[in-house]
Amino acid sequence: MSRSATDKHKIANQIAAFMNNHGSEETGKLLCRVLLSIAEASNASEIQFSDSTGEVHVRAFRTDDKKLH
Repeated sequence: MSRSATDKHKIANQIAAFMNNHGSEETGKLLCRVLLSIAEASNASEIQFSDSTGEVHVRAFRTDDKKLH
C-alpha cells in the first residue's frame, strides 16, 4: 500500500473512531471546519470535491476568520 493510501486509511479510521465516540453531528462540525480551512488555505471562498459516491460543495461566508483551525 502506498504512503498516501496508508495515511488515508489512518485518517478514515480516526474519523470513524471520533464519530463512534462523539456522534455524527460533532463529526460533521469538525469536518466542516477542516474543509473550510482547506478553502482558506487555497484562498478560495468555494471549493468542491467529488468522487463516485457523491459530491461536497463548501462555501465560506467569512474568509477573514483566522479561527477556523
